[in-house]
Amino acid sequence: MPKLISSIRSLGVACLMVAGGVNADERVLITPSYELKMDSRCVEGEVSCNQYTLQGRERHNGEPLMLQGRSMHTTCADGKTPCRFLGYRFDQSERSFLITEDGLLNIYHGDSLILHEQGRWTDDNAVRHQDTQ
Repeated sequence: MPKLISSIRSLGVACLMVAGGVNADERVLITPSYELKMDSRCVEGEVSCNQYTLQGRERHNGEPLMLQGRSMHTTCADGKTPCRFLGYRFDQSERSFLITEDGLLNIYHGDSLILHEQGRWTDDNAVRHQDTQ
């Protein structure tokens, strides 16, 4: 009987996660200036993808941010096939946000680098916990 109750509880937690919209493809990057949540709507196994959403806020003034972006890769010897993963790119009128897998955030205004910060990846639940304290 205890195994049955444990299984029912596990199923209930899984149902709550699905109902609550928890997405395994969501990542949060925290830098000194930004809190950024990145969500992928890409097909599993897809190497190059143009379906990333970046939403967040500037930490010092709370200004919201919502951008659409894509993954970045080097190209293989054939000049077409995506090879090594480089990171993500999100464009906003005159600014571009480039984020690397190791959490480096570079913001460009045109061709000029205006922000270069190292951040850390965390999960969305940890950020919500920090916000409530």
